[in-house]
Amino acid sequence: MTEKEAGMLLVTIRDCVPNYQPSPTAPKTWRRILGSMTYLEAEKHLDEHFKESRFAPTPHDIISRSRAAFDPDSIIPLEPPADMRGGLPHER
Repeated sequence: MTEKEAGMLLVTIRDCVPNYQPSPTAPKTWRRILGSMTYLEAEKHLDEHFKESRFAPTPHDIISRSRAAFDPDSIIPLEPPADMRGGLPHER
């Protein structure tokens, strides 16, 4: 996520919480705290937050929703490279 995208999240929060006034450094801070989360993922969790709460979220609220939505069973394992599959050289 870029700093500009983090700023777009803050605009959404300001639109939903009229008295919310982010500081000039807020986009940079949110981008740093949300880390490698994509804008689309953060936007989805922000939308979910406002469907359940009328209060301004913190980065922690967005990260918590992301962690709750993570399903390790949906991860498709990668096939190891041929030279790492084990067995004897003549079996490869």
